[in-house]
Amino acid sequence: MRNALLSFFVIVAFATAASAQSQVVKTNPLALAFGNFNATYERVLNEKSSFLVSANYQYQLFGVDVNSFGVGAGWRYYFTHAKKDVPAGF
Repeated sequence: MRNALLSFFVIVAFATAASAQSQVVKTNPLALAFGNFNATYERVLNEKSSFLVSANYQYQLFGVDVNSFGVGAGWRYYFTHAKKDVPAGF
């Protein structure tokens, strides 16, 4: 499982190096202290929409050792009139 997570990060790192302004990688390092690891990769499609892929791995739940893994995909539409690329700001 650790090899899969490492491979995911390597792929995301190389993908973001190619075009940094149209891609976003998000993670929650504080969740590692509570036994949860998650990462999301978001790529801008046009001015108002983006596509995202996420992965989640949980190895501890309330002090009990557990193993769970999840993946997800989604599409986001940003309701904005600002003249800036998404996903920028809130």
